[in-house]
Amino acid sequence: MTKNVIKAHWLKHAPALIDKMIEADEWDLYMIVPKVFCADGFCMSVQANNSDLMTVKASGNYKTWEIGLISEEEPLIMEYAGDSSDPTGTTYGYVPTDIVNAIITKHGGIRYDQT
Repeated sequence: MTKNVIKAHWLKHAPALIDKMIEADEWDLYMIVPKVFCADGFCMSVQANNSDLMTVKASGNYKTWEIGLISEEEPLIMEYAGDSSDPTGTTYGYVPTDIVNAIITKHGGIRYDQT
């Protein structure tokens, strides 16, 4: 099983939003966390809030995420691209947690000194 590194990133920047049970009809929070910078230089924005293209499990944990501002084309998320002709300029909606974690692992993990 892949380590949930994106959850650790969010815990660092927005702990109240990760482990708290949030009912969809009560969710009126909006927070942007810093971009994820990986060891090999790849970076991306990974967001989740009521305005983004994401979903929350009944447990309150994120099931899918919105990715954008990627530094280079990433094949693992192309099927989620809003505009596949512009991979670094589009938004990727409803990307599953396992894929987000796989991307971070593929690129050497998060560089916490930059993130």
